[in-house]
Amino acid sequence: MANSTSNETQAATIYSNISSQTTNIQLSLQSIADDCNQEAFSCVRLPLEISTIVMGLPTNVALLWLLMRGEKALSPFDVLGLNLAILNIIYCLGLPLDVYITLTKSPGELLPASESLYILNTIGCPLLLTSMCVERYMATAHAVFYMKYGSKREYRAVCSALVWIITLGVAVITYLERLPELALILSIILEIFLLVMAACLIGIVRALRKKGPGEGQKSGSWVKKRALKNTLTMLVLTAVIYGPVLGLFPYILTVSKNHKEATYELCLILNIFHTIPSLGVCIGPVFYVSRAKELACWKKKAEHEQTTTTQETQHHK
Repeated sequence: MANSTSNETQAATIYSNISSQTTNIQLSLQSIADDCNQEAFSCVRLPLEISTIVMGLPTNVALLWLLMRGEKALSPFDVLGLNLAILNIIYCLGLPLDVYITLTKSPGELLPASESLYILNTIGCPLLLTSMCVERYMATAHAVFYMKYGSKREYRAVCSALVWIITLGVAVITYLERLPELALILSIILEIFLLVMAACLIGIVRALRKKGPGEGQKSGSWVKKRALKNTLTMLVLTAVIYGPVLGLFPYILTVSKNHKEATYELCLILNIFHTIPSLGVCIGPVFYVSRAKELACWKKKAEHEQTTTTQETQHHK
């Protein structure tokens, strides 16, 4: 009984110490973030924010238009693409608020709203991209299982609904608690999404590089080569845009422990960490368009081969 009581006391002490350290980190980071928001970093934030609006808004509107104009019902993969386009459009439409805050250097009551919109890009976009990468990996590496269980539209609808619930829930919490207080948790979540995306894309590359039945010594079919090229493009884009996020968690810990006030270099790095992932709104359209182009080219080649075969048959007759 005494040992049990002692263990419970030690556990409570450890939990109390961890909670205290976490609170101190949050308060320190909140103070640094507030100081950084008063400084002028328009040279860093404005080009990235404007680039995101200029590139992200038209491409996602075009993607939404392509998905909605079709007379046929949306395919299972289109369901995820549709939700990703809507989420990215909402985020891009909210970016002018962040541009205004950057220019005026007086965030005031607008800052919590801007941070909540930022969650659409930090959580919602990577979560949907991760779902799309997992879906493509299953279709490529485990085609039989995918065709049997994973090719139904209902699964994508449920997945999309969960993504919206999680994203909006985190956005509300961010509005109430402020972004710096959640920075540690969000950085870990974002790093997990990035690692899963990278693992799936690498898995797709490995599956596409394997020789299929009847390929012999050839390096692979024309369709597989195009799919491999598109996947490698996606992998590079993901690494460039979300790669810096891998250093966010250790950097936040270092900042919280070793810095008690904001410096120019510190604020500069935090602003880069904050704005670079926003370019992720361009990954979804590229991912979707590359796959659509792959399917269109495959269909065109199949029709060409069928026409050639028909002509040869008629010639022999």
